[in-house]
Amino acid sequence: MSFTTLQNTPIEIDLVEQGKSTGWTVNGTNAIHEQCNEGSMYLLNYPLTSGSTYTLSFRVNSIANGNLRVYAGATAGTLITTVGDKEETLIASGTDLRLRFYSTADLNLDIFNIKEVLSDTSLKKTNVIAWSENNNKWSDFRTSNPDCAFSLFTKLFSFKQGVQYVHDPQSGDRNTFYGNEYRTIIKLPANTQPMETKTFESISYKGNRLMITTTDGIETNLGQVSDLIESDFLQYTLESGLDIVQVYSVEGNYSSQFLRDKNEDLNNGSVLKGNYMTIELQTVENGILKLFMVDINSVKSFT
Repeated sequence: MSFTTLQNTPIEIDLVEQGKSTGWTVNGTNAIHEQCNEGSMYLLNYPLTSGSTYTLSFRVNSIANGNLRVYAGATAGTLITTVGDKEETLIASGTDLRLRFYSTADLNLDIFNIKEVLSDTSLKKTNVIAWSENNNKWSDFRTSNPDCAFSLFTKLFSFKQGVQYVHDPQSGDRNTFYGNEYRTIIKLPANTQPMETKTFESISYKGNRLMITTTDGIETNLGQVSDLIESDFLQYTLESGLDIVQVYSVEGNYSSQFLRDKNEDLNNGSVLKGNYMTIELQTVENGILKLFMVDINSVKSFT
């Protein structure tokens, strides 16, 4: 902590109290550290989980006469001595599972953001990239993972665990590879006017079959996550005697309102906001998918 006084004007300093200082103060959205007392600033009320991975971003507005290092528990980040936007990805460890900034410098920070990096343990993890002869380019990712494959005349052959398979495009049994049935998955961004913060309201698409999102398949750039299941696309139910028919599309159009941020509560949490979102759609049943259009409805956010 620095002190200012007039020449020949004494001041009293409690060295015991000053010895307790870590040199950190917070002014609005800025965190400030003074070189005279090196020490740590802790991010409270955000407990870390040992073994989990976290990405932290922040901006260093000024730094001099020392350095800065970020810790996730006992895991140390890189030594920082320059200004600019910074990002650290750390795996939390140790017993004191808190995020902290340790500084020996005169320092000014702001724009903090932290996000847990979730591992993909689902069957939709991409393994193989496919080449399109018709388009002469790499076209998409495939979940199936053969040991080897080759083409002969107009047919594609592959081997899995010593068994030979023929890939038949005329088969009605779609998306079944090596005994496992998969779903068609399409991931797309919604980034109209990316410099503008928006409130995302609904999704609609035109196709020949119902698609829902994968688990946590909706994500905004603010770290919000959400998803949609079959019942969210239900338009109305028809009843006639003993028969009940659930209608999901109207003239081939499927639509649903977005739910809320699952980090808080799927039904009562914050509405989805951000400059952009990504959404991952998947089919719910086997068969050929024909998808013509996807529209994400949003309005400008003023809060």
